[in-house]
Amino acid sequence: TSPGATECANVFTAKEDQVVEAVGAWSPVEAMDLSLKVYVDLTDPSNPESGTLVAQQSGFYPYEGFRTIKLDSPVSVDAGETYSIVMSFKKDAPDGSQRYYLPAECEIFLPEQCYSSAGESFIESADDSGQVMWVDMFDVAETSGMDLGNVCIKAYANPAPEPDPDP
Repeated sequence: TSPGATECANVFTAKEDQVVEAVGAWSPVEAMDLSLKVYVDLTDPSNPESGTLVAQQSGFYPYEGFRTIKLDSPVSVDAGETYSIVMSFKKDAPDGSQRYYLPAECEIFLPEQCYSSAGESFIESADDSGQVMWVDMFDVAETSGMDLGNVCIKAYANPAPEPDPDP
């Protein structure tokens, strides 16, 4: 991402009442700081931060690879509700600066397995004036001509428990 643009996100719609209990993410390099935020009730599905922030956590991961991050506080979502997981993948560079990474499916590895549809994955981008905005990965793939898929962020949810019947 560009300077000032440090996050990527996936937007989900709950198929049933669910409890999001963990997030899956790919650390593309070793010694990386990951941070995540979960937003619910998005008012604009093309803006992953347009909802209510309900969970936030971060951690240091010494090894690259895919990992499952258990949420400190599980997040309940209702059937049909649109929610997002926004993440930052940061590493300290040898010169003391910060480098941000975008873990996304791409044509370099398995082009036949790159998948994206409009409204699913987003990255931050900054315009010439430094204004940061969210850009749909599907549009990035269309305009770049590259086979790009979704950002490598997963939401792991279980069905919401049934309410206790009245005694």
